[in-house]
Amino acid sequence: MNNLSGFVVIAVFGGSLAALALYFLRVPIRELFRGRYYHDDQARRVTSLRLVKMLTKKNIDIQRYLYNQPAADILKQERNCKHCRSVDQCDHYLNNKNMGIDTPFCLNNGFIVKFNNQQESLSY
Repeated sequence: MNNLSGFVVIAVFGGSLAALALYFLRVPIRELFRGRYYHDDQARRVTSLRLVKMLTKKNIDIQRYLYNQPAADILKQERNCKHCRSVDQCDHYLNNKNMGIDTPFCLNNGFIVKFNNQQESLSY
């Protein structure tokens, strides 16, 4: 075998290994990007609601909230916020600076209190 044919064999073998590696890595890479887009989409949906204002008022980190909450809980909280019957109370609470932390009128109050407690326990 001369030098040129040896180089061709090595190039074909290397190309085959690279193609095989890309073939097996295509699913994890696709899922990585899909997960990133999913969290970005969640962030867009949540920020369009009063929910993000409520979370901010209660000193909850939005990024931590989005990445540490199960997706089903976030969707339920979004639905609760969209179908809220206490919009006037919520707006009054969100617009006043000196309001306390208690929000019994909010359908998401249980979730928010639970997550706030988790966040505080992780901070220390």
